[in-house]
Amino acid sequence: MCGIAGLLTWDTAADTQIVRAMTDRLAHRGPDAAGVAALGPMALGHRRLSVIDVSQANNQPLYDRSGSLVIAYNGEIYNFREIRRELEQAGAAFQTQGDTEVILEAYKAWGERCLERFNGMFAFALWDAPRRRLFLARDRVGEKPLFYCELPGGGLVFASEPRALRAHPAALGAVDPVGLAHYLMLNYTLGDHSLRQGLKRLPPGHFLICEEGRPLTPRSYWDLAAVYRNKRRFVSQGEAAEELLALIDDAVRLRLVSDVPLGAFLSGGVDSSAVAAAMAQALPASQVHTFSMGFGIPSFDEVDTARAVANLLGLDHKDRVATPDPERTVQAMVWAADEPLADTSAVPTYLLAAFAREYVTVSLSGDGADECFAGYETYTADRLHRALSWLPRGLARASFRAADAVLPVSFSKVSLDYKVRHFLAELHLDFPRAHASWRNILSAEAQRE
Repeated sequence: MCGIAGLLTWDTAADTQIVRAMTDRLAHRGPDAAGVAALGPMALGHRRLSVIDVSQANNQPLYDRSGSLVIAYNGEIYNFREIRRELEQAGAAFQTQGDTEVILEAYKAWGERCLERFNGMFAFALWDAPRRRLFLARDRVGEKPLFYCELPGGGLVFASEPRALRAHPAALGAVDPVGLAHYLMLNYTLGDHSLRQGLKRLPPGHFLICEEGRPLTPRSYWDLAAVYRNKRRFVSQGEAAEELLALIDDAVRLRLVSDVPLGAFLSGGVDSSAVAAAMAQALPASQVHTFSMGFGIPSFDEVDTARAVANLLGLDHKDRVATPDPERTVQAMVWAADEPLADTSAVPTYLLAAFAREYVTVSLSGDGADECFAGYETYTADRLHRALSWLPRGLARASFRAADAVLPVSFSKVSLDYKVRHFLAELHLDFPRAHASWRNILSAEAQRE
């Protein structure tokens, strides 16, 4: 990952010292190079982790050939070679071999609509000097972060992480009660909200055009709903499975474009095993490096399954049993997240990432498969709710009290007693509220406290 930061002040030259201080706070995101560009009202900063074309020619902020466009960019455009060929056929010339310059030339050719052509994960800031215009954009599902604050006198400050924005004296306000409510319900914040008033996320699939005297209004360039409205039709389950396999293989192949060592997180489950198998199709199996973290607790430990998958596929697999110092681990994890994040997988993911980083620079994972393929337990609860919605409210509540009194408490991962209690406690609610409640971490009473 890389880190980007910037300051836009319409009435004076932007303070590069503030932007340099911001990039210093993002050094962990990009240890390979750092740079700040002074562009009049705009100052752009960048911290680089080299992945594609690791030469110094790709250090950022990067100027186009004319010197009129400048970009600070975090991410990868997986189809940049195809876009580059199209642009070259139209007369564009390139100075580098990486994907960063492709974004600049694509913007020249297509303006904001260049986003529709990018297949990748990205957050970038592009300064268009002749038009005195800042173009901020974020990838379709928000893999790469981008936070910003509007400044009292006009303009804005932005960065990959809130910690960088704290270098600006006017950037952060008090605790945002809406963001706090999100956090207590879900252990993270939703949409453009954060835990600070005035601190916003650019939503996934959106861009922001910043011009003097015009309001800052994020605009969508992609919407997942459109995909669901455009249903595919297949003659058989087998045909659908073949197309899905081709899509997974293609998605993984694109993500293997790298000039640094690659690996994958492997739990042995369907999600990560599918990714590892696709990597083994695209590369010699012995060059596929996979990593697992064990915990010595049977319901949480997946090392044996991961080893079995790695052996079956002939992968270069490494695993380790975690012996974390809880206080130190949580402190390190909170620092890394920067904004409070209490997802139950955060600790093992942090430890696994640290383990993998000893051997590789980039790792693929199966994250997102539960969202794509309806893998969460709550979808089963949805079906049961529809089947039992005829129960009178009093009987539903009595069922919860009886189960709560009888069932023993277990500390296993997503145990049966936990699921039964959680389901019956909210069975009396209408469907939308019941579904939301099953995603809640804290009860309404606990939230108020």
